Amino acid sequence: MLILEGTGILKSDKREEKVKPYDAIYIAPDEPHQFVNDGDETLKIICVIPKGKEDHLK
Repeated sequence: MLILEGTGILKSDKREEKVKPYDAIYIAPDEPHQFVNDGDETLKIICVIPKGKEDHLK
């Protein structure tokens, strides 16, 4: 994930951390998570999900 605008909090079973513009965050496959907007501005992110190795076997 890449944070484009705004601020927030990334919450998961493993961590809770503040996020801000230009932060790049890796989230492991199948890791439950959520982003909470904690500011007045819209929280805008880019989420990139790579094709998994199991998809290459088809």
